[in-house]
Amino acid sequence: MVIGDLRHVIKVYKLTTVKESDFGSEDETYTEVMQLRAAVKYNGGAKSIDNNEVFTSYNVTFITYYRNITPTMQIEFNGDRYTIENIAPINYKDGLQIICKKINA
Repeated sequence: MVIGDLRHVIKVYKLTTVKESDFGSEDETYTEVMQLRAAVKYNGGAKSIDNNEVFTSYNVTFITYYRNITPTMQIEFNGDRYTIENIAPINYKDGLQIICKKINA
């Protein structure tokens, strides 16, 4: 992997539990834990119509050196959120390949 390919900045979010002070109930939210550089590859997408509603899905691969990313985290890139579907190492300590799917909002 060429270091010049890591020209995009992505934000990584972790699921955290926040306790509300009013009634003591717990709420789950995503909080930003890091920003890092990554290479971005667009893998394609799909579009379907179900009950007169259009659903789209985009698959993106992020490649980075940072190792402390788990499948329960989310990634934000260019204002869009992505769920992590798979994390695969590249060779031995060469980086991580993170395959993601765009969240329809």
